[in-house]
Amino acid sequence: MTFVVYLVVYLGLGTLVAIVLTRRESSPSERVTTALLAVVAWPLWAPIASFSSRDPETHVEDDLERRIHASLDEALDAVRGSPLEALLTEQSVGAIRASVRRAAMRVAELTRTVARNEAETSQTKHRIATIEREGGGGRTLVTARVHLDNLAKLSLLLANERAALLELADLCDALRSQLVLARFAGSSVDGLADLVDELDARVEGLDSALATVVSDVRAA
Repeated sequence: MTFVVYLVVYLGLGTLVAIVLTRRESSPSERVTTALLAVVAWPLWAPIASFSSRDPETHVEDDLERRIHASLDEALDAVRGSPLEALLTEQSVGAIRASVRRAAMRVAELTRTVARNEAETSQTKHRIATIEREGGGGRTLVTARVHLDNLAKLSLLLANERAALLELADLCDALRSQLVLARFAGSSVDGLADLVDELDARVEGLDSALATVVSDVRAA
């Protein structure tokens, strides 16, 4: 009786683990394999599957966001209580953080979307090639090409959004180092004003990009 209870509990936990892990897989075959391994050997398979499912690309935006926040924190510390404090206020930094958070969330969502579309992109290319090889065309071919073009645009949008975040992170690093230098070495603030203006422009660019995406989706 004890063995039966143990077996029921073991398989029950394995089923729960399988449900969680299979949600991360994109193809049916991967889901079946993960589910079977999770139910039968979940104490061993769950840690392995959890680790292997973490795609480094999906965490790029998190690393950039942390880097930006760290630079802003240090920049604020550098100007606090000094004549440079007017250049970078808590309020302006708060607005920057909010914009960065929205941008990072957008990049994360795009990353997941593009990852899900990888297999679909390959299938669509194969479908177009088959239609063309068989001499087909018409509306079917046009629709397939439009779909493939949309998938490519999503990948390009992700690359642009990620590049914008990277540029902003680099700019925050430069602003931080120049503020620290200005405070301790008494450097001129002329270059600082230019950096702050450029930072504001980049942040506005992030928000403009989000507004454009929302507008395009609503118009579609």
